[in-house]
Amino acid sequence: MFPENLTIVTPRLLLTPISMKDLDDVWPHVTDPRICRLMSWQPHQDKSETRTLIENLEQSRHDGRGITWSIFMDGRFCGIISLISIMRHHRALTYHSAELAYWLGVESQGQRIMSEAGRHVIAFAFRELGIHRLVVEHFTSNPQSEMVIRQWGFHYIGEKRHAFMKDGVWHNAKAYDLLETDL
Repeated sequence: MFPENLTIVTPRLLLTPISMKDLDDVWPHVTDPRICRLMSWQPHQDKSETRTLIENLEQSRHDGRGITWSIFMDGRFCGIISLISIMRHHRALTYHSAELAYWLGVESQGQRIMSEAGRHVIAFAFRELGIHRLVVEHFTSNPQSEMVIRQWGFHYIGEKRHAFMKDGVWHNAKAYDLLETDL
């Protein structure tokens, strides 16, 4: 379902499909509560949690449900970006849709790394995977994520009230989409 070569090279970045070789690079970042506070997961307490995460992401790629890239700049791991929930068809309906998900380590933020990585992953999704519609959401309390989503050209759909609960608190989420015809 996916092209054989999933590596993406940008002017400053190298994006490679996440694999177990990235475990030691990913581990310290997924333990950082500053990153996890606005993500769907809790800080990892044990490296086995990170190993399971990477195994699940590799399985998702193998099953054609998603692709997660490790982002490197100058040989240094910066974070990840993913196309998740890839849906092609459901019964008589055609979707060709995916959701964009991402995070950067604290020391990599503010350097336009995600802006650059996202532009190339979005182009890859439309050109190489035949995706028609991308969606992305963020916690309403995350203006940095909103800024990068708007830089990518996504269109604001609306706010989902009490979209999910984390740590016993209901959170709202802002939702966006981008069609291949928008570019």
